[in-house]
This record gives sequence, structure tokens and C-alpha cells, in this order.
Amino acid sequence: MPGERLVCVWQAAHANDPNPRNKTITKDALKKVNVRFAGFQSTHYMENKFDSTFKDGVTFELYKTYVHKSLLEKGVPEHVLHDDIEKACWDLSKSSYKCSLPGSDLFRLWQVANRLTQEGTYPPIICTDECQWLSEKIASHLGKHWKTNDHTYKADGATFQDLLDSLDDVYFHETSPDLVHACIKDLHKWLVEEVMKTGWMYKRTRKQANWTNWTKRWFVLKPGRLEYYDKPAVGNSTSRLKGEVVISQNTKLESLPDYSGLVRKLSGRFKVSNAHEIECEIADAATGASNKERRAWLSCLEEVIETCKEGMTPVQKLLNERHRRREISRDDSTSKIDNALSATYERSVEDQNGNSPTEDGKYIVPVKAPNFQPVPMSSHSNGQAKKPDPVKISNSSAEVPPVINVDQPSIDTEENNDSNMIKVAEEKLKAVFMKIDTSGNGWIDPEEFSAFIHSLGLKMTEKEINLVFNTVDKDSNGKINFEEFEEYFSRYIMDENCSSACVAALRGAFLEADRNGTGTLNFHEFAEYVWEKKRSIRVSKILKAFKKMDGQQKGEITFTDFRDLYLRPGGGVEAPIPEEEIELVQESDSLDVFERQLKQTYDDTDVDTLSHYIRDRWDKFTSFRRLGASGEVVMKGGSGMVADIVPGDYNLMDIACFSDLPPLVPKCTVIKGVKWVSSTIPGISGKIVFPSDFNKEIVTDLATNEHLRYYGCSFADSQQVKISLMYRHGIQDFTYENKYLEDYVTVSNGGAGIERHDFSHLDCPLVEDSGVFIMAKLVGDDELHVTGFRVPVRHTLYIPGGCIHSNDYLKGTWRTMLSDETDIDHVHLVKKSAKALDENLTGFKFQFV
Repeated sequence: MPGERLVCVWQAAHANDPNPRNKTITKDALKKVNVRFAGFQSTHYMENKFDSTFKDGVTFELYKTYVHKSLLEKGVPEHVLHDDIEKACWDLSKSSYKCSLPGSDLFRLWQVANRLTQEGTYPPIICTDECQWLSEKIASHLGKHWKTNDHTYKADGATFQDLLDSLDDVYFHETSPDLVHACIKDLHKWLVEEVMKTGWMYKRTRKQANWTNWTKRWFVLKPGRLEYYDKPAVGNSTSRLKGEVVISQNTKLESLPDYSGLVRKLSGRFKVSNAHEIECEIADAATGASNKERRAWLSCLEEVIETCKEGMTPVQKLLNERHRRREISRDDSTSKIDNALSATYERSVEDQNGNSPTEDGKYIVPVKAPNFQPVPMSSHSNGQAKKPDPVKISNSSAEVPPVINVDQPSIDTEENNDSNMIKVAEEKLKAVFMKIDTSGNGWIDPEEFSAFIHSLGLKMTEKEINLVFNTVDKDSNGKINFEEFEEYFSRYIMDENCSSACVAALRGAFLEADRNGTGTLNFHEFAEYVWEKKRSIRVSKILKAFKKMDGQQKGEITFTDFRDLYLRPGGGVEAPIPEEEIELVQESDSLDVFERQLKQTYDDTDVDTLSHYIRDRWDKFTSFRRLGASGEVVMKGGSGMVADIVPGDYNLMDIACFSDLPPLVPKCTVIKGVKWVSSTIPGISGKIVFPSDFNKEIVTDLATNEHLRYYGCSFADSQQVKISLMYRHGIQDFTYENKYLEDYVTVSNGGAGIERHDFSHLDCPLVEDSGVFIMAKLVGDDELHVTGFRVPVRHTLYIPGGCIHSNDYLKGTWRTMLSDETDIDHVHLVKKSAKALDENLTGFKFQFV
């Protein structure tokens, strides 16, 4: 069925499959992809859980259940998890696709294709009708006709690369990049972002007691949430998310009378509310069309709520219903669904076609696709669509019989254990690098580079060699490290973003401008060359173009800078290469030949070459032995090197995190049969009920990044990735006296407890004896895992929103970041009586062992 976001996992597995002819996804291939998710705060990846879940056959339905039950970290919204997974899968897949599109547009088109791909197929396939439909929509948007025939796509469908090849050959290479970008962006907004309605409206909210003031915001309605921003994102400008209202099956809608206040008079007012959480009133300052706008908003909101009850999104529902009807009959009955899907798309842009005033009173008129109506898609399975099982992820498409053939023989064990394609490609490239780096010092100097070119039998001038060397030597330090070599190879040898004739012509132009043969251009050389080509151009324009290329302000530009400017849309200076010069470029261009020879060297290189070299290079370590006085071996080297690190600049995390080691799990106490009961009254604590046989004891462990990751937390050190804070926070020092637990927590505050909330924490102990910081997580509905962490002094904990924790057992001074903008779900610790007939609950506090 279309619309499933997890198709991206199958795409990533196939892109890195050493045996692409295999017709079913293997457990090993799936595991290699899922290991990449372990570092996300939205996931809780455990290798033993993965291994116990997947045995012989891997079906798409089983994987969806695994993601929802085991991979999703507690307290994390599912759309955050899916965003993280999709981005990681794109990073794994993108290098395998060849297309003229820039990376951002290729990613958007990949996401669109994933929504139309048959889930469970391997390799992932878009059926022929979907390919034709998408191609026709793109052609219509570009103002062209789809040049198709019966053999454009195979009868059994096309992979994403097949789709790219067809679109690239017919349109992308001959169409304005700006027009292609607008086309793909509109498609993406419709089928991926699922934007249902947008517009300027006034809003005010109430979370506990008082209403906020009316403020004007740009509203965007998507499945599951109503977001509001400070302004719409137009062109390259960005907008800042000011807040959102979660839309669930329990969300209430209410039409309200017009608002008349001292400052404002607002019409078309309505309310969106979630009981005990938030109320949001929305209104329009305009007159006349306000009631019509209110009806449109309420209609869209009702559609989101109804589809939420069915466990899917509006686009998924429409696609699934059309598929079901198509299975029953292939007559014109699908036209109504097509019209409904078209209406969903139209709503996403109707407010931007001259009816949406911005803050300054102007109107936004975006590029819109003509005739952007969907047409029927082909069937994907022989099964009937049915309502998703409650354990499925909420935005999954309807279940269909798995397409995986579990009876097909699996590939050989030896092939299962082979490294994935990314690792193989990197090792082959390292072997090529090693051939050039004859000194073995991890750098390629100009002499080694020149010797390698001559060893290929190429008769290049010193000027041409300097050009290539400076192109590879990105930081211009006179030597090439492996990272620079890898970037050059992937960009110039493997990438096909522009024709070889165009690149060769650009090289010829650069060599012509480089009068002194240094491999770089100063401003004098650049200006002199441009003037020769176009006498009428102004000096200011030449200077502006040179500054744009000279981003590091070194006073000179490399061929890479020169190439990027003229291949980028709107470079700022007319391209110095006439079309006839590109047509006259011969295949025998020496630099072109060099790149083809380098690619051939790579293809001919055996990946084992590197392993043999590493084994010989580090033999003295692997065969290392130390004997004690008794003659017995008391120290020895491992059976092989874990990694071979060449000289260069690295992030410590890149060389200090060893992916071959299993993740560490902290000591934790597991209590089964607990029940978390949140309070429905603001300011009043709930309770968490423990079974009668719980002895109140929990284990303690030392806080490390590996241990904290089990609970979705980490240390906020210099290597920490960026985080997003949705609320305003404050940082302050708090001192916990010795009697804090006994005199306040136990007596004055109703007893010890644990809590969770939407805002994030930073907690840093400023003294050695700082007590115990409690972290916990719910596994399933009634199983609690708890650890008491001892945190080293001046080590700052980062605790994201939703993480269960407690500071009841802290001592001394802690520097803490917290917020007062969200409610805290605090529960007291209580346990059942050991007597069968006694239903009383008694409070307690944790004891540490």
C-alpha cells in the first residue's frame, strides 16, 4: 500500500546490499540499517531485542510492529522517530543514486517516491501506473507533455533509480533548475508534508487558568498537529515555530461567536481543545469571508480528527480507499476519490493564491502546478484493506498480505557476513589512496601525485597537474589527506551532476585564465579573463562574483570554486563558456582521461589489497607478546587491527566510538506489575503503584554516556549534538541540605516520587558528595526499569522532555536548567499491602544497593 514512511528502511538496505539480485530482504541487511538508529534520542535500539524479534523471515508488517513496540523511545512522538529514520536512511542511500538534481530536491523526490512504493517489495518497487502518474504530474507542472511509450517502465514497476533515469533523460537535464525545484517542492508539500490548510489567523491559548493575549500567527494544519509560526517560510527565508496544538481522536472543536474587546474585534472564531491540557481560540480579523474561513478550518480539522481515529493520515486514507475500490472494480468509481485527493492538495495552497495577506498587507502568490489532480494508481496487493491493528504505528497504511517470499532460499552465510557496500567502497578507495601515497605517511604530496599520473601513462602538462592537485587539496595546505581525496572522488569521479563536456570546457577556461600555472586564480587573472570574454561587464559585478567564489577570503580561487559558481543557478556573472565551445570539447581531453583512468583504477582495485597492507603494516602490534618472569605470556596483541587511522583532522567521536562493541546497559532494577496513575488536577500529584512484594531497593551505577543512553539521556559535553528547546528555560543553582529528603520530600510534600514533563533538564553537580539521581523508563504498560546514578562532579546531565526521573535524593549544590511553561506529571511512590484483603496503599522511598 502507498503512504508508508518505513519504506525508506527497505530503500537503504537495498542501496547497501552486496547482492542486489536477491529478491527478499535479509535479517543481516535490515540489521545493518537499524544499527544506524542507535544514536538517536527518539530510538531505543537493543541488539538482543532485534535478534529475538527477527528470525528466518523478515516481513514488512513485523518490522512495523517492531518499530512501534521496541524501537520507539517512550515519550517520543512517532513523527519525530520517523523523521530521524528517514534522514538516516537517506544518508545511507543517497550516494547510490545518479541524477542531475541537487541533493535537497533529490531527497524530496525520494520521499515522494517512498509514499508511492509498494511496501515490502525488495528491491522497493513503484508500480507502473504510479510511475506514469507521477511522471505526468511532473510534466504538467513543467508545462510539457509526458513523452511516454509502453516500454518507458517495466511491466512489474520501477525502482527509484529507474524513475530518476526516465525523468532525467526526458526533462530534468533540459529544464530550468528553478522550475524543477518548484515542481518537486509542490509535490513534496502535498504528498509528504501533507499540508492541509494554511493562513494568517489570530490566536490565544489557555493551559491552566488564564488566557494569553491575542497574537497574529501563521497557521499550518498537518496530520496530528496544528502548528503556528511567526511568519510563513517564503523563498530562502525561514519561519520560527511558536507552538502547536496536538490533534488526536479526543480533540474537541467548537464554533464561537465573534469576539469584541477593547483592542480588537475578531470574527470567525472557533476553539480547539484537548481536555486538561490546552485550549486554543482562533479567529480572523478580516470581515466578510471570516465565517467561510471558519467553516473551512473546522472541516479540515474534522477530517484530521476522523482519520486519526482510524490510525492513519488523510492522504493515506484516500490512497487506501482508492486502492480498495480499484481492487473491487476498475470502473469510474475511483473518480470521486481522485477528486477528494485533489481537494486535499488544493486546500494546501488555496490560502496562498491572493487570499492570504502577510504582515505588511501584501499577498503571497506561489508557483502552483496546473492540473495537479491525481489519477488512479495501480493495485498493490490482492488483499482487502482493513483497519490497522491497535499495536501498529499510528500513521501506517492499511495492512496487506506481505510481499516477502519467506520460502525463498537465503543467500550464503559467507555473503551474509560480507561488509555492506559502503564499507567495501571505502576500503577500495583507501587502497587506491595507498597506491598514490607511496611513502605511507597518510598524505599525498605534489611529487607523489605527479608520479601517479605519469604511471597511468597520461601526458599531462605541469599546469594541468597543478590544476587537478589544487582541486583535490581543498584546504590548500600543499598535501592531500584521505578525506579530501574521498570528497574529490565522490564529487568528480562518481557524481554525474553535469555533463563531462561542460566540466571539461570549464577546465579549459580555468587553464586559460591561470596565466602563471599555479592552479589558482587571483583577482587580476580572473578579471582579465572575464573582460576578454565580455567587454561590457562592470567591474563591480566581477568583484562580487570573485568574492562569492573566494569564501575563505584567501585572495585566490581554486577550480572547485570556479566550477561551483558557474554550475550554480544565478551565478552572478555570465558563464564564460559559449555553447559552441562545449560542443567542440573532444573526448580526448587530458583531464577527462585522468578521471576515467582514476575510476578504472578504483574498479580494478581488489578490496583485499587494503586488508593485506594493514596486516603487514601493523604486524608488530598484532603479533605483540610480553612474557613474565615465569615465561608465560602476560600480555598480547589482538588477532587483528580494529581500525587503521591515517593522518588527518577528526572528530574525537569518529575515532573513539567503536561500533563493533555491543552497547553497554547500566545496572537497573526491573519491577513488574507497576501502574502509573497521573493526576487530572493541576498542581496535585498522582501515584505510581508498586506490587506488594517490591522490597523498595534499587541498584546504583556510575553515570556514563553509554549508561545514560539506555534512558535516552547523555552528558552535555563539547561533542553533544544540537538540541531544540520548545520552551523558555532558566538556569539556576539549587542547594539540597541534608534534611531535604526527610523534612521536605517525605513530610511536607506528601512523600517521595518520580516525574516526567515536556521541558528538558540540565543537571550538573558542583560538589563531590551530590547524592543519587534517579532515572527510569516504562517498558510496556506495567514494567518499570530504574537506576540510581552517581554523577561525577561538574559533569552535566542532559535529560530530554518525557524522561522519567527524580531529584528527591540529591545532596549539595546542583546547577539546573528548567522551565515553568508546561505541567509536570509527578507521581508519589506507593505500594500495595502484603495482606490480600487490605487494599490500602502506603508511601515509601527508594533504598539504594
